[in-house]
Amino acid sequence: MPANGYGRIGLVGDGCGYWQSGQNRDKSRRLPLLAQEIFCAIILPTSLGRSKKRGAIYARFSTKFQKSIEAQIQECRRRAAEHDIDVDDVHVFVDEAKTGKTHKRIGLKALLAGLDRDDFEVVITFATNRIYRKMYMALKFVAEEIIDRKKRCVFVAQNIDTETTQSWEFLLQVFAMVDEITVQGLAKQIQASHINLALRNRVWGTITFGYIGRVISGEFSHSGKQVRVWSIDPDMRAWV
Repeated sequence: MPANGYGRIGLVGDGCGYWQSGQNRDKSRRLPLLAQEIFCAIILPTSLGRSKKRGAIYARFSTKFQKSIEAQIQECRRRAAEHDIDVDDVHVFVDEAKTGKTHKRIGLKALLAGLDRDDFEVVITFATNRIYRKMYMALKFVAEEIIDRKKRCVFVAQNIDTETTQSWEFLLQVFAMVDEITVQGLAKQIQASHINLALRNRVWGTITFGYIGRVISGEFSHSGKQVRVWSIDPDMRAWV
């Protein structure tokens, strides 16, 4: 304790009315107001230790068939509450309808900026493929941007926590590899489906300039939309 008697250990009091150890509770002998405010705002939290870790949430989806942003955030907040992690609304970062192949994402860039500023200590995301779709990119991000900064990463769906999960590096590699294989398999299925639709003259995606989609009465897709076939736009026939 410093010689002036105002060290952390030498201060006692009720609430934020602190006085030197050994003194009575005469209000006239309490610390000046400014000193009390500094102690309450800075010294006391440091001496007692922070009760909750500062956290951030990152959520992303690339298609409407994936788990929604709201659902991802809800699951991440539930995990944060279970582990005494405090996530401020300004530290919830999202990328909607963005591919996981690129780093050019507003939400991801904001997350990196927060890590640079040391705004939080824990990054929570729903699944291993939310940060990056490619396995090597996901592993590189976690290792260099989170672990090397002495911070912690939590993947809710896979129940991986870099602070408590044994062999988390191996598990992360396995799940990231499975995600990548799954995506590759889905891509081939989607490509085959598009070829099949093209051979049957069915419309999918955006209609090309000069064409229209002619509705087939009584025929609907799996999503409940009316099926259309390619047809030349009469107004554009001269240019098609």
